[in-house]
Amino acid sequence: DNFNFITGDVRALPYEDKTFDLIISNSTLDHLPRPDVGKALLELKRVLKDGGRLILTIDNKENLPARLVGGIGVFSGIISFPIEFYSRKEMEGLFARSGLRIEKSTAIIHLPSASNKVLHALSRVLPEAAISRLASPLVLLAENLGRRKTKFFTGWLLAFLVSKD
Repeated sequence: DNFNFITGDVRALPYEDKTFDLIISNSTLDHLPRPDVGKALLELKRVLKDGGRLILTIDNKENLPARLVGGIGVFSGIISFPIEFYSRKEMEGLFARSGLRIEKSTAIIHLPSASNKVLHALSRVLPEAAISRLASPLVLLAENLGRRKTKFFTGWLLAFLVSKD
């Protein structure tokens, strides 16, 4: 009852300046043309209150399997929208030019979504205990990959917490 859904373009948001304390952008900007990402970040900054924060995830250029799967998906028509991949260095530059300060960055989702889909399909025919036995090593692997220095090469998404000073 307390929700109001508004559809808009992240490059021209229908909100007043300094409206939000927190904005979450989950894998959105990676579907814009590259020249528009800086504009979108400036627009997100505009609607953030002073001291406000932005949590943003974006497709990770350093994860070669993710880029391959994404490219095949777009080329084959399975994925019907564009995907742009960004490196941590590219995002650092975009945030700096937009006047946003990175507080934290990491990489997340260290297993391909295909493994989730396979487990979900198997859950229709196998008992929950069997699915749990299959999933447990995958969860441990993902947790282990996320703790390593190489996490920026295995994470499918880069995740940033940035602030407007």
